[in-house]
Amino acid sequence: MQPVAIPASLQGKLQAAANAGLIVLHVESGGAADKAGIVLGDVIVELQEKAVPDTDTIQELLASAKVGDSIGAAVLRGGALLKLSVSLGERPARQ
Repeated sequence: MQPVAIPASLQGKLQAAANAGLIVLHVESGGAADKAGIVLGDVIVELQEKAVPDTDTIQELLASAKVGDSIGAAVLRGGALLKLSVSLGERPARQ
């Protein structure tokens, strides 16, 4: 994931006050993001209804979650805001 600025025209659609998000550069096949419907190019703007402007913030929010928990995520895709539910699982084995 890479931080990106959110255009002012889209900031008003968000629950959390956010001017940046994280663009998805890779989705692990079979991983939690893949199963939730997150795709390459989505911009994650909220997790658990909190803004995620950088990878440190997303790591902090996930630190208290456990495998099996479902957490809410908001992503921007093609200028539209999508609300998704991500069921956390074990990380897929790397090959």
